[in-house]
Amino acid sequence: MQIIRKTSTKLLCGCAQTYQVTMSSYYDALLAALPLSLIGLAGGLYAVGVDLTVALTLGAVVATALTAHGLFVNDPASVTERHADPGYESAD
Repeated sequence: MQIIRKTSTKLLCGCAQTYQVTMSSYYDALLAALPLSLIGLAGGLYAVGVDLTVALTLGAVVATALTAHGLFVNDPASVTERHADPGYESAD
């Protein structure tokens, strides 16, 4: 199920451009950002001299924050979208 969100931006020329952002691309980017934040941030901090344990902890905290944002802030399906599905039947 793809959720499409319409977004508009104002270009430098002053005209507005509307484009569609699919939520699946958001979650694809989130999945790519998780290992990058863990390995990249931890590796970068370790390279500048931070202790490995502290670097890995900070990388894991950022990866956890990204996961929490994907689950709780931009949830995969909001309640109204789930109830709008004609095949949805309540278990109650």
